[in-house]
Amino acid sequence: MSLPKLPIGDRYRREVRTEWGGLNLNENAGDGELTEALNMSSREFPLLATARFSKERADRAMCLPYTYGGWLGYQYREGNDYLLYDHGHPGAANVVRHDAPGETQYAILGHRMCIFPAKQIYDFESGAMADLEASWSGSAVFGNGTDQGAAAEGCTIQAAGIGADFHAGDAVTISGCTVRPENNKTAVIREVAENELRFYENTFELGNSTRVYTAASAMPAGDYWFFALGAAYHFTLSPKPAGTRITYAPDYPRAGDQSVIIEAPGASAIGTLVTLGVSGTYLEFASVPAPHTETTITVKRALPDLDYVCVNENRVWGCRGDAVYSSKLGDPLNWNVFDGVATDSWTVETGTPGEFTGCASFQGYPVFFKENAVFKVLGDTPQNFVLRKINILGVYAGAFRSISEIRGRLYYLSQAGVMEWNGGDHPSIISGAIGLEPGQSVSNRACAGTDSVRYYLETAPYKYEREIGRWVQQPGIYVYDTRYGIWHRIQKKPGEAETMFVGDGTHNWMIKDWDEQDIPQVYPLHAFPALEDAATEWAVTFADSTRAYKTALAGSEGKKGVLRLLIRCRLEKTMKVQIAYDGGEFEEAGEFGGEDGMAKTSRVVPLILRRCDFWQLRLTGVGDAVIYSIAAERYGGEWQQA
Repeated sequence: MSLPKLPIGDRYRREVRTEWGGLNLNENAGDGELTEALNMSSREFPLLATARFSKERADRAMCLPYTYGGWLGYQYREGNDYLLYDHGHPGAANVVRHDAPGETQYAILGHRMCIFPAKQIYDFESGAMADLEASWSGSAVFGNGTDQGAAAEGCTIQAAGIGADFHAGDAVTISGCTVRPENNKTAVIREVAENELRFYENTFELGNSTRVYTAASAMPAGDYWFFALGAAYHFTLSPKPAGTRITYAPDYPRAGDQSVIIEAPGASAIGTLVTLGVSGTYLEFASVPAPHTETTITVKRALPDLDYVCVNENRVWGCRGDAVYSSKLGDPLNWNVFDGVATDSWTVETGTPGEFTGCASFQGYPVFFKENAVFKVLGDTPQNFVLRKINILGVYAGAFRSISEIRGRLYYLSQAGVMEWNGGDHPSIISGAIGLEPGQSVSNRACAGTDSVRYYLETAPYKYEREIGRWVQQPGIYVYDTRYGIWHRIQKKPGEAETMFVGDGTHNWMIKDWDEQDIPQVYPLHAFPALEDAATEWAVTFADSTRAYKTALAGSEGKKGVLRLLIRCRLEKTMKVQIAYDGGEFEEAGEFGGEDGMAKTSRVVPLILRRCDFWQLRLTGVGDAVIYSIAAERYGGEWQQA
């Protein structure tokens, strides 16, 4: 008698996934990838975990934040004024000018912060705001004086209060000279007094010559005479010490005029020419340039207009149009000092098409971007600075706030997507997974920040929606973990104000979520424990079953029987399980709460799948959550290679 063979197995199979990748908005999303990863993070990679943020409420509506000493500072508006808030001097009312065109840029050098295009400088130690530029106008005398204590000719400008806003070492531009137009120039101040600016000797051309006699030894009382303009003149003197200077102007002398100026050490007087003639000791006068007065001049310490700025090696660097500029070493007030020494300022034009779109300090060098090229300044002094052009895609025009340095690499948005650049000649495009591809429309209104390992980018990439047959923008904050090369997304609500990021690599903030009083919420970008009032809605959607071969969430033409899902997780609040068939609407298949106090547990989701070509699984929830594993129990069918 023949009996049928009994099956050895029950043809049930459990497949478990414990590792997941990141976000992939493209049609090729597959094994372990997510077509939606909303408010998720890589903090527990390769597990699935929600993003964590601790909210801080600002005390006023802020704009244009910055960091100094680990504290968050910002500009805020009060009436018609923009004020600068500094944690170290919270009561100071420092007004920031907003009359210059362009977006505000900060460059912090030591304890001072330069603000462009306002051209102001804020001192964090004193809490005082000042102008980067300084200017004086009026009537002034150009004359002789001293240079480092030694007598010098053609080196001074004298006027009441002229030295109030200038410093030794300032390069100033002098204009308005009409008596001697050749004195309209840029020169470096050597010394400053309240009523006098002193420069290098012979910096200025002076007026007509005067005649000077300097006594090498003491002059006894008596009669003295000299020749001038073809005539002989004499005068009398009381005893004078060595070093006495006797001068007369070129249009003199005339008998009876008080035209002889006697300058003895410690005292001065005016002598009178009594008569023509020869009497007493003969004095030989030397010709020297005479001081002269310019009635309306301007002395100005000027800065170039800059669109983008950064700090590198104790200098402030900037760019505008096709030109690159560097301040004097350690001195952000001076950009026109060219003395031929290592501390000089520096400037150069590239001679290439297009305008600069951003700049940054990277790997110890200042780097400047155009849309289709990158320029790196090599060298350590102005005498050997060299501008090297690198033919790679630069920063997209308008996306200068997308530049961030993370773990030795520079990240920024280009016309082709997000670039990862190690400083060489071949950067990588890393944004294909979120739909920022070469040839696709890329939004240039992007800003970025970092928490030292992740790149946070606010942008609006495109995703192809099969249901409507077209590309749709997906605005949000996209987070790239530089350690694992994966993306996640933080939700950006429609109509929400533009997000701002700020940080110094160790202290970082994201400013978003303006409330009904226009007061922003500040999110530190570190992994803080989630606060009760910061509970976040999150969602994860897995690749559909036709793409995810032989995985816990997969199916194939001969393997579609799924009995149930077992989800091992830790939940703070709630989680829903949803299923969608053939790209349709998601339907709820189960809901769980975190009633066991964030302990690890397994949730069982019974499934009776409808007939379909493919299906997708979606998890949504509120509050902190970690997904450790998802197991699918199957029955029937055999997997076959398509």
